[in-house]
Amino acid sequence: MDRWPWRWLGLVIVLTSIVLIVFVPDPTAQEPSLLSNRQLLDQLGSPREVVRDAATGELLTRAKSIIPTLATAIVDADDVRREAMLWLLQEFFLSSDPVVCEAAESTLEELSRHPLRILAKNSQSILDANANLRHARALSYLIPLGAHVRDLDQTAESQANPRGAAVESQLPLQARMIVFDSRWLGGDDGLKYLARIYPFDSLALHLTDDAPISEAGIRQLRTRRSRISVRHEQESCLGVLVDERQHSQGGGVRFSQVVANSPAAHAGLRRGDLLISFNGQTVRSFTDLQDYASNCHPGDRITLRFVRRGAVYRAKLPLGSDFRTGVCNCVASGATPKP
Repeated sequence: MDRWPWRWLGLVIVLTSIVLIVFVPDPTAQEPSLLSNRQLLDQLGSPREVVRDAATGELLTRAKSIIPTLATAIVDADDVRREAMLWLLQEFFLSSDPVVCEAAESTLEELSRHPLRILAKNSQSILDANANLRHARALSYLIPLGAHVRDLDQTAESQANPRGAAVESQLPLQARMIVFDSRWLGGDDGLKYLARIYPFDSLALHLTDDAPISEAGIRQLRTRRSRISVRHEQESCLGVLVDERQHSQGGGVRFSQVVANSPAAHAGLRRGDLLISFNGQTVRSFTDLQDYASNCHPGDRITLRFVRRGAVYRAKLPLGSDFRTGVCNCVASGATPKP
């Protein structure tokens, strides 16, 4: 029993030490405003909560100067400091200051592609959690820079049902078309805003001949958003969508959709048809179809051969153009079975 008072005294000393270490400011600590950005970032890993809070508060006031430092320091940081730095980036991303939020979003995008998987995953999580905000901000940047944005509501022919009976109903296709012409002020760098639009939106990028955007910029955009359609002013329109995941052993490309009122629809083509020839040239892949179509212009008449339920058909039709409108300019034509 005589040892109990000593045990209680020891417990009191330990608890007092913890309180002093965690909550009581260190009289020898420097004023946070006098520390460099690097020193403040180091203090995010301090065992003292009061030190971490003071460093965080000071870093929040240095948003514009600290973000470039964060981008490099976060890679080498330990787990505790990395979590704190990501929290800071998220706060900067949610800032009402356009310069701060743009710098933070660009940094998070860069980190989401980093080889360090945990860092990439956590950065992408922040971006995904704020998809609505990213979408709205992207459009608010694109339009003042000179982009013309249109929301399209097209329809496409639905596929025949499994029993073979044709289904005449129309399926809605949601699409967003963005036109860039000579008035575009964003250059290649401004294309990054396209990658921030809702990832499930179908995007069609239309470029006039004098649009100040390079092919290198388009290629870079495709690395960030592969599912995007790019059309130039003189390109023709057939009015079909192709599912590149569907392959045929004998070659050809299968139509996943046929846009209503398009040249393909007027020629009688349907979803599920297998295109095997374009103007006498064998179509083995979607790349072949793109190459052949790129050599044609709106109004050119072409001949297609396609397979439907084992029978080979031939269709002759004039190509249209959906530039700036998103809707094909069509001329009625017909498809007849191959003799």
